[in-house]
Amino acid sequence: MDPSPALLFSHPKLTVIRVDWRQGDYAQVATHLQQQIEQGSLTAELYWCLGSAQQFLGQELAAQLTWQEGVALLMERGVPEIEALHQWLRTLQELAEELWESGHWPQAAMLYQQCLEGVDSVEGLERAFPTALAAHRIGLTQERRRLWSSAAAWFEQACQRDPTAAESFLQWGLSLFKLGRLKEAIGPLQQAAQLRPDWAEPWVQLGLIWLDLRDPQQALHCFQAAEARDATAQGLHSYWVEAWVQLDQPEAAWQQWRRAVAVEKDRLRALGVSPDGQGPLELGLPMEGEADEVAWPAMYAAWRQRFAPPSAGSPIPQAGTSLQSKPSVSDLWPVPTQGYLTTKHWHQTTGEGSYQPLDPAGSMSLRSPPARDPNLLPKLRPQRIPLPETFVAQIPQGSVHAGHYPRHLYASFGSAVLTRQGELLTDLSLCLPPPEFLDQDYWPDHLQHHPILDLPHLPPPIRLDGPVALLPLGAVNYFHWMVDILPALDILRRAGILSSPLPILIHGYQGKPFQQQTLATLGIPSERILSFEPLGGSHVQAQTLIVPSTAGPVGCLTPQSLQVLQRLAQLVQPSLSHSYPRRIYISRRSARWRRVINEAEVLAALQPWGFVSVQLETLSLPEQIALMQGAEVVIGIHGAGLTNLAFCRPQTLVMEILPSNALLPYFWTIAQVAALRYFPLVAPVCDPALVALLASPELDREDAWVPIPNLLEVLERAGLDP
Repeated sequence: MDPSPALLFSHPKLTVIRVDWRQGDYAQVATHLQQQIEQGSLTAELYWCLGSAQQFLGQELAAQLTWQEGVALLMERGVPEIEALHQWLRTLQELAEELWESGHWPQAAMLYQQCLEGVDSVEGLERAFPTALAAHRIGLTQERRRLWSSAAAWFEQACQRDPTAAESFLQWGLSLFKLGRLKEAIGPLQQAAQLRPDWAEPWVQLGLIWLDLRDPQQALHCFQAAEARDATAQGLHSYWVEAWVQLDQPEAAWQQWRRAVAVEKDRLRALGVSPDGQGPLELGLPMEGEADEVAWPAMYAAWRQRFAPPSAGSPIPQAGTSLQSKPSVSDLWPVPTQGYLTTKHWHQTTGEGSYQPLDPAGSMSLRSPPARDPNLLPKLRPQRIPLPETFVAQIPQGSVHAGHYPRHLYASFGSAVLTRQGELLTDLSLCLPPPEFLDQDYWPDHLQHHPILDLPHLPPPIRLDGPVALLPLGAVNYFHWMVDILPALDILRRAGILSSPLPILIHGYQGKPFQQQTLATLGIPSERILSFEPLGGSHVQAQTLIVPSTAGPVGCLTPQSLQVLQRLAQLVQPSLSHSYPRRIYISRRSARWRRVINEAEVLAALQPWGFVSVQLETLSLPEQIALMQGAEVVIGIHGAGLTNLAFCRPQTLVMEILPSNALLPYFWTIAQVAALRYFPLVAPVCDPALVALLASPELDREDAWVPIPNLLEVLERAGLDP
């Protein structure tokens, strides 16, 4: 049976736009409806459908006026205002339901939100609408966009509208968990468990929270409760192993691990676990046959080392630092209970340390790309990004704690910079943000929500003599190294800090080739670099800690940062003797995730246009720079290799393939700052249901399938000749 609601398509003038509506061609829908109205087909349904199409196209004011015209039309025909408003909101609800069922979640969420605003503004309408369901579905849409803070707020609203909505309580708790707000997440998850006694998932998630709060006994109780409801609950047994490891119970951990391998083999394999791969506990996990008892002692020792209370170690001798004292493991530090939102305020209030400003505060503006897909509008919309003042702070007896929060929104690498009094300096305490760094409602209040606040205590610090420069963001991958770390190093250079041979502590430094090459190019010997792992702990205190600010929001290339990368390109002196292709397709076929599944088909379609496939990981940094400097067109799926767009000449044509549930703004931002011509192409993920079940949503690891007609259409719209 046709699922389309009666009010949408029963009118003869609307049946012809059925296909355009379902395919998301709202511009064509709006044009056709406007023509019908101009020709005298005056029905309220026409106005309401036209207003909906305008809303999807980003024409919010026009949509409001059009909806009002529909309401006014009914009132002119004698319909009471309250009834006219009721019909309007009922129509929007039916449109939203149809869009939701057909998978057009962002558009449905827009109409659901309009329905809620309308219902809340008119007394007596709330009983006629499932407001809790609408709020819940808006929350799900925000969750799919990785807007976790917004999602949590909508799920909370759904719970307020319906205190029996167990699913909303569960999702509310999960969103808070993603935000690292662990203690706040406990209440909603407990309520979900109470409302649905048969559910195992709330108990699994509660167990994870207690693990991260370092209370494994509480975690055990939760996992036992989850097992009583569903012994095959996703992730239950592998997380249970972690609890036994924290309690230092090797025999219990071994028995639990055997169950995890038996019950969760398919899930662990789907997540990339293999004998030489990485699993949930970041170790090679035997997967063939039964759990490997021979390998178990080494596995347990490694796990125990990770989860045991950290101990003090020795610094890197080459760095010229020494340990002043060796604190005992029992000498634990409390987590900060107060702090400052800005380092400038700390310096002005206490008079301690020094604060050296460099660049004044400013802003940068971004424009929407030429895209027809309405799913992109909420993400790649016009933005004015505030850029705070850049500075270098010197903090006497300052310390930094580097945390690993693998299950939080503040994904792997977060840090907390503390004064000698243990106060948190918020603007220096960096964490990898969600990809919606451009959304103004993202900016967190670290004084309430920084992940360090959920720890029971801090390990004793490793104390280093003398001054130490610190780059606190964990920049393991190429993108954050180039966009965040190198600009921060340049701030130290311009402040005159790098001219002295003091050691530099870089959170996330692993000596990768691109890290070594860029540092060597900048004249920084590797002997000056410190990292937390060789130092032997996660908490380091220096006699004087010297910390630069970021050049802008984490993950956002600023004009000043672009100059840093362009200066690097000049220093690298890329070889131009080799003949590089002008039209390049960046392949990720050797990557573990975010690949183009039908890449052979894509390359065949691009061949007449003169494209050549390249794998950037096979090229040196000078070769990558030379390749991008000579390119006239660059196509590639979202990945770190597109960081090199910063080296392209202005007006270079760029097409970024974006997995449909990972619409991220990083490379759109780079393209605008570098004055490139940017065209996004949204590609569906290969199996959304499987991705939702197995993939960690914050990791954006979805493989995608590129529709060839859409690919060619974007090339033609960009004005590219074969």
